[in-house]
Amino acid sequence: MAKRHLLPALFATALVFSCSGEGEKEDNGGNPSFSSSSEALSSSSAKELLSSSSEDEALSSSSEEDTSSSSSEIFSSSSEELPSSSSIEASSSSLSMCDGVGYDAALKFCLGNALYDKCGDKNGSGKHEYNPETQFCHNNYTVDKCGGLTFVPPNEQCSYGVVEKKCGAGWYDAKTHFCLGGITIAPLCGDKEYESSQFCSGGKVYDKCNGTVEYNLSTEQCCGNSKFTKSSQFCLSDGIHNKCNGKEYVLSEFCYGGNIYEKCENYTLEYNPETEDCCADVKVQANKFCWAGVIYDRCGNLDYNPRIETCCSSNKLATPTQFCFDGNAYNKCGGYTYNPISQFCEGDIENGIVYSSCGGSKFNVFTHFCYWGTIYEKCENYTLEYNPETESCCADVKVLANQFCWAGVIYDRCGNLDYNPRIETCCSKNKLATPIQFCFDGNAYNKCGGYTYNPISQFCEGDIENGKIYSSISYGGRSYKTISIGTQTWMAENLDYDASGSKCYGNNDFNCVKYGRLYSWDMAQTACPIGWRLPTTADWQTLINYAGGENAAGTKLKAIEGWNDNGNGSDDFGFSALPAGAVSPSNEFCDAGSFGWWWRAKNSDEGAAVRMVSREVTSTSSSTLVTLAKRVETTQHATATIITDNVSADNYTPLNRNNTFYLAVRCIKN
Repeated sequence: MAKRHLLPALFATALVFSCSGEGEKEDNGGNPSFSSSSEALSSSSAKELLSSSSEDEALSSSSEEDTSSSSSEIFSSSSEELPSSSSIEASSSSLSMCDGVGYDAALKFCLGNALYDKCGDKNGSGKHEYNPETQFCHNNYTVDKCGGLTFVPPNEQCSYGVVEKKCGAGWYDAKTHFCLGGITIAPLCGDKEYESSQFCSGGKVYDKCNGTVEYNLSTEQCCGNSKFTKSSQFCLSDGIHNKCNGKEYVLSEFCYGGNIYEKCENYTLEYNPETEDCCADVKVQANKFCWAGVIYDRCGNLDYNPRIETCCSSNKLATPTQFCFDGNAYNKCGGYTYNPISQFCEGDIENGIVYSSCGGSKFNVFTHFCYWGTIYEKCENYTLEYNPETESCCADVKVLANQFCWAGVIYDRCGNLDYNPRIETCCSKNKLATPIQFCFDGNAYNKCGGYTYNPISQFCEGDIENGKIYSSISYGGRSYKTISIGTQTWMAENLDYDASGSKCYGNNDFNCVKYGRLYSWDMAQTACPIGWRLPTTADWQTLINYAGGENAAGTKLKAIEGWNDNGNGSDDFGFSALPAGAVSPSNEFCDAGSFGWWWRAKNSDEGAAVRMVSREVTSTSSSTLVTLAKRVETTQHATATIITDNVSADNYTPLNRNNTFYLAVRCIKN
């Protein structure tokens, strides 16, 4: 840390000298030569000089820079040697002369034809001469100049050739800084000092907001006691406001949603422009609006121009071309309004003609006519009106009252109704839609799967688009559904005829209701009712072919539920095959829910059964039942293939003679 001059050192020796008046002489050392004109001061006179205070000089710091370093000592003496006290002659009896001016050598000295007050040494003792070029006198102390400048201790000090001033507990260079408020060192603003209520920016002094808040000159500004951002805010007499979409406004205005509005009620009241308005200094409610100082009801949520528009049931319309009637907007007809209930316009807004309407409907008055509120087409080349109560017109020919005309063809009315013969028909005085309905014995029925049927002997299960037509037959105390598939008629259920010895799967009567009974081969040959029989291989093959072949028929013929392992079918034809399972020779019940087995009529060259499966089967099973049916190597449940097995007589003969297997029966009509 550089040492600073805390207090000027004083010359150790007091010198008294006078000038010769002939100018300065230099000695060999280059220092001014002094002639003695007074005696050396006695210690008593020195004390008197010390007790008397010399005048304080008003000293100011110079802006010149001193390149010399501060001495390690508190004060350094001048490098120039002053004349010693021995070389100065004392003179107490006469005044000395300096450039023609007499002076008391005990108090003053002459240097360079200039008079100077003598000063105490660096310790403040005595009265001595000093070198004014490098030193100065302050409070009777000889002090070395600081970079050629004088200063005022103890409030100023010299630090490395720079005069520093004291501020609080610190020191500063008066060329670059100043003391703010007596306690804070602050940089000069350019070359100016400023108050604590001010701040410096860009070398200029500015007043703080309310003397306390600084601000950024480029982006901020004062508003009363606060500052604001100029890009987004502005100042009014009542304080800071945000700009409105980048724009300023006055106190009589306000900002809402980025738009500027004028305040209401003598420019004092803000309002919600989305739901309110101000009209002639009166706040307008959300359901009203202001036009030319007059308050109007809004049209729905819309304002309108009352000069050229009006409101019609929450919709605005243009009054020059439109009008409102009973809450509905209508175009004018030839520039005129009319009664839309009893009149209509033939033409456009400018050139239309108003005619009386017919039952509230308009019509072509050149080709039609109105009779008691109903519009009719004129007859005989659109020239002749007639009495619609007793007459009609078809292809220019009058038609009787009980007839009507369609596309130039005369039809009998359906009761008192006309209908469209292309898509409608008449059924006992009621018209019905032919694409989805049909008439039977004077009654209307919905079609079944798109087809008609005989409601006496048939019935429909399902709807108009996907239904299936069934008949029924009573046998053995219960009724069976029957279905026509192609050229064949089948029972749509397994036979549940209680033949002696037949069995319910698992000996459970519920399974007979669900799956039908299981029969031995002998029982099956005669189990079907009169007019029906056990199907042959050819019968089954015809059914298979009609249902899409062996690889697809199973899926289409199986019921839509009741099969295990996701093996349900689509039952496209209403056959509704169910997996009744079988009974083995060892009286074992097996495969219900997974396999369906049906007996076939016996012929010399045929096997005994037909089978449907619900899961994929690979390889040949070793069970007696599988051996009998001779399963193929792979059967996929996805296609649920119906397998027709051709086995030798040796394979099915035991079935015929021993009646050891029990399978389901499905009858076909003769």
